[in-house]
Amino acid sequence: MKFVWIGFVAVFLFCANFVQAVYPETVSTDTRKILFVHDGEQNGPTAFEERFRSVFRDTGIAFDEVAAGNADSVDISQYRAIVIHSMVMAFNAKSPVRDWLKRSPDLAGSKTFLFVTASRWFNDELSGELTALLKKDGSEVVDAVSQATKKLSLAEKDDLVARQVEKLKM
Repeated sequence: MKFVWIGFVAVFLFCANFVQAVYPETVSTDTRKILFVHDGEQNGPTAFEERFRSVFRDTGIAFDEVAAGNADSVDISQYRAIVIHSMVMAFNAKSPVRDWLKRSPDLAGSKTFLFVTASRWFNDELSGELTALLKKDGSEVVDAVSQATKKLSLAEKDDLVARQVEKLKM
């Protein structure tokens, strides 16, 4: 009976190592949290900020969050990845995330996931500018999504966020 247990444990360990080797992105040993940086809540939480919080909690991803205006005091090295959400606000060039990135936070070696939303216009422009700033600061931009959201249903918006968060499982 003792040999049966030893054999079982050996097979289990072999399978676990095989899965790790073949699908390394599915088994993460990095237990650090995700940092969620967003423009900030001008008039209460935005729908996308709420969606990200909900999907993080529903999928069991540990996270901290900070508004971009307060992000200078955060030690980026304590996080395994950074999810950044910025949005085009009312046809103006205001972007707290862009202002934060222009202050050159220490992002060297960080894995970042950029998510830019807008009702229709200027989202690609903001996304391009933010991506360039992230790369200039030495971040590894794993994914950058720019999405016009005016005609998306709530379910489509939820799916968009869920697909973005799924990419964090590295």
